[in-house]
Amino acid sequence: MNVKFTIAKPYDADVLLNLMQKYYEYDGLEFKREELKAALIPLLKNKDYGFSIFAFVENEIVGYSTVCFGYSIEFKGKDAFLDEIFVHEKFRNKGIGKKLLQRTEEEAIKRGVKALHLQVEHHNEKAKKLYEEVGYKNQPRFTLTKWLKIVN
Repeated sequence: MNVKFTIAKPYDADVLLNLMQKYYEYDGLEFKREELKAALIPLLKNKDYGFSIFAFVENEIVGYSTVCFGYSIEFKGKDAFLDEIFVHEKFRNKGIGKKLLQRTEEEAIKRGVKALHLQVEHHNEKAKKLYEEVGYKNQPRFTLTKWLKIVN
């Protein structure tokens, strides 16, 4: 299957949000469009924050990925999270996810990323298997998160 890729631009935000909504539904995540849009627009406008990639088959967008940059001494410099990756259900199991992952890694390398991290839902064994097949390894740590409140 011939898959093409393009980097999302700020004017693509609503298209990307529509795909994100499908992904969030699939993974059972809360989707608050306006809050997500407020976080997405700066990423699409500022290449120092990360990037999003669309995957196309013919002229149809069939998936996307989003990478957000960070910095880590442990990982020897610029690192990033593969924050989101999604392929429409009818296009799964055709190698598109693997190609999208490969293209995402290529773009991350081009932008100086030394380590790419990702998280996968415990129930998503297919995705976990794919990630392990292409070299991602389970870390002997838990990811813990605390939401911080910004004080003005």
